[in-house]
Amino acid sequence: MKWAGIVRKRPVPIPGSGMQLTNISHARDLGSMLTLAVDNPDAAAGKIFNCVSDRGVTLNGLAKMCAAAAGATVEIVNYDPAAAGVDAKKAFPFRNMVTRTPIDI
Repeated sequence: MKWAGIVRKRPVPIPGSGMQLTNISHARDLGSMLTLAVDNPDAAAGKIFNCVSDRGVTLNGLAKMCAAAAGATVEIVNYDPAAAGVDAKKAFPFRNMVTRTPIDI
């Protein structure tokens, strides 16, 4: 997303309806979650953790939250990525696999 566009008073393009859910978490909260796993190696051994908060926010909602934090307003432009010729795999180059980092204690 082009979040810098908010303070530059530019439209923020968001793919689809903007109702897709994402999650934001404070770094301190994420650190606490990971510390729990490290402090309990027997319980955490072999487990996979998805460290997120318990509240989701839509992409449109996230843009509005960022604008409010910046004391600005936002013009959201929702678009159809396929109609715009956007290849999702190139626009969002995430690996299609789970990456694991073992923690040896």
